Amino acid sequence: MAKHIDDLRLKCNDCINGLQKWFAVVSLELAEQKTEVLLISTRKVEERLTLTIGECEITSQPQLKYLGVILDYKLKFK
Repeated sequence: MAKHIDDLRLKCNDCINGLQKWFAVVSLELAEQKTEVLLISTRKVEERLTLTIGECEITSQPQLKYLGVILDYKLKFK
């Protein structure tokens, strides 16, 4: 997708802004405070990504729980 974390941040923020515009058109709302980010990578070093969604800054987590499954940045299902 992107070679550098700054390029990825820009692309993600552009996509999020587009989604927020579409949400407004179809009368939906994004729960910014509930949004989570998981940066999946094959790199050996864990990297962090900070995205801006509306007024919230969201930093990627090394793992998150989705529907009872814990996903980590290496995509190992626990």
